[in-house]
Amino acid sequence: QPSNRTVLSYSRHPRLASTAAMDNSRAAQLVKLNIAEKKIQELSLTIEHKGKEIETLNNKLKDAAVENRKAQGGKEDRNLSWDTKVFADEGLPEVATHDFSGIRVADLISFWSSIHEDAQQYCEVHEVDTLADLRHICCQDPCTCDHAGFECEANAEEGKKNKKKKKRRQLRPDMHLVVGRYVKPQTQQQETSYASMMALKKPPFKHLRASTFVSHSWAENFGNLVDTLDLALGEQEIVYLSGFCLNLHAAAPDGSDGGCVDVAFEVGQRPVMRALRASCQVLAVLDIDCTLPTRLWCGFEVMTAKLEEIPVMVWPHNKTDLHKVKEQFDGINLTRALASDEEDAVLLRKHIQSTCGFPWMNSYVGETLRRHMGVFCRAFDAMSGERQPGELLQKRDVMRMRALRNQGTASLARGLDLSGAPMRATKHREEELLRGAAGGGPRLEFATVGGPLCEHPAYVPEVWDAILRRRVLRVHGLCLLSCHAEMILGEGLWRLFFLVKRGAD
Repeated sequence: QPSNRTVLSYSRHPRLASTAAMDNSRAAQLVKLNIAEKKIQELSLTIEHKGKEIETLNNKLKDAAVENRKAQGGKEDRNLSWDTKVFADEGLPEVATHDFSGIRVADLISFWSSIHEDAQQYCEVHEVDTLADLRHICCQDPCTCDHAGFECEANAEEGKKNKKKKKRRQLRPDMHLVVGRYVKPQTQQQETSYASMMALKKPPFKHLRASTFVSHSWAENFGNLVDTLDLALGEQEIVYLSGFCLNLHAAAPDGSDGGCVDVAFEVGQRPVMRALRASCQVLAVLDIDCTLPTRLWCGFEVMTAKLEEIPVMVWPHNKTDLHKVKEQFDGINLTRALASDEEDAVLLRKHIQSTCGFPWMNSYVGETLRRHMGVFCRAFDAMSGERQPGELLQKRDVMRMRALRNQGTASLARGLDLSGAPMRATKHREEELLRGAAGGGPRLEFATVGGPLCEHPAYVPEVWDAILRRRVLRVHGLCLLSCHAEMILGEGLWRLFFLVKRGAD
């Protein structure tokens, strides 16, 4: 073969043979390198192509998620990475105690889902004497239910004979039952509030500051209350619900029996009132029977929120009769209002009578509830007008209604009516302008008032003024007064006046 002859010829010249062998090995290495480079290029192109495909798929998934959230009325997800430590010393303090600790509406929904079957079964076989009486009456003998601390009459036949005499009614799964039968037993071991217990079980494992204070009647069906909160606020809202956010196992504060001399301080420093003043808004929930205007604490909470310039919102249950609501608001009379704890009722009535008085409170609370109920109705009508006839209610419709309600609430806070025009004069308009609640009123700076007997509380005592939200001197009969102050007035028009008003008595 020619190739063999060539090889034999090389063997005759060792130098040439070695050179040829090196050339052959280099050529083989070059071939291998070329093959390897081609494979690397192919793999690189494949990886690049796959990477582009993955990126395209990820973008499609993100776009689909955004469109889904937009269709449900939500917002786009964004990565937020602000360095908030710059303003760590400003704003609201961290929640260190249960006083301002709230609970998410989603947790309330889960809680009700876990107990509603047992609560319904318990209520079907029990009755109760009156709204304020927590003693349960068994309708079956023997009773196989766990009463969880409630007093119970086991004589069902005797109870049926005296049904009219005792004004018995079917037991409802209201706040009294839910708190006594489920909340207290579940928090007994930790001796804390339900909100604190839940906060320490979930990330970020700390108390959640409540942004919405809920004023409601404890006689309302708890399931209806949860449905209203879900509709009015949404699942992620953090609310202050007294039955879930108060430490029900803590000892009563000193003076809670009404023996404290300073009743105003005692009422104002209660955890519920401190939480109300620390909240961003107050939601007054109207139940189906519209019992909120007949509850003493609910009326006091609405009045306090309005005086403290905290936005008030009203949201009825979807089965509430608004004609009945209007009648209740027009004829509100908190003098006969009820409270679950009679000692609390006595203390609160004493505080109201010594400050603003019930006639003024009835007028003020009634006017506040009517105005904010008007905001709700206007928001509902506007949302309904934007929907197609016969269209089912969507999540975006509810969110639109919330936005319209918030807009109307903000307009009332600025002294504007629902159409944006300046609010017409009302019975309490001058008082709101005096303390600046409507936004356009003057902010007052108070000077010291003195006189011959002003340093003797027995003759000139200090009392709490609900309008000015501060202590003022109460003068009996004729008294010589003087007012002195050192002021450096800025540029502009100033008024200096001395205010004296006649008490209710």
